Amino acid sequence: MAFFIMKKIRKVIIIVSVLIAPIFVFLFLKEYGDNQFELPVLYPEGNPIAECREGVQQHTLTPEILFERSIELPALIYVPSTQQSKFYSDLNSVLAKHNQVNLYELILKDTMHLLWNKSSITFTTDKYISFLNCELILGEDHLLKEPIVNKYVLVDDERRIRGYYNCTDLEDIERLDVELDILINY
Repeated sequence: MAFFIMKKIRKVIIIVSVLIAPIFVFLFLKEYGDNQFELPVLYPEGNPIAECREGVQQHTLTPEILFERSIELPALIYVPSTQQSKFYSDLNSVLAKHNQVNLYELILKDTMHLLWNKSSITFTTDKYISFLNCELILGEDHLLKEPIVNKYVLVDDERRIRGYYNCTDLEDIERLDVELDILINY
């Protein structure tokens, strides 16, 4: 009789252990886990370019410029290149997949451009370099003299820069695909 009672107690302990284990795993991950579905917000301490710094706060794109240029967020903003990347079709498929993100091409007002369309943002020369440096921070820690081509800047709904991507690098295109998924869906 004691044998049967011990057997039942053992079964109850195993069943309770199996049912409680997922709860402990959940609580452990909630407390010590790291959310991998989170994009970094760049420049939380402000613009690193001294000439553009306006206090110490999270850097965001200026709302006046966005409104003036009719830029809808989230957006990918880039300086076009005259040469087409060998990964151009990969980039196009990523951009087609994430059509909720607006794509804007930065161009100088005085230059002739074959693909002039509503998603082009035109600037005069002085405002162009200022936008690249002070808004998009493409110069990183010093002022840019020339635009960096084939570099995409991801800006979220709250006007924060979330990432930089080089469209001539397949790894960056794949990272862009994943990060656009995260930005849109989470």
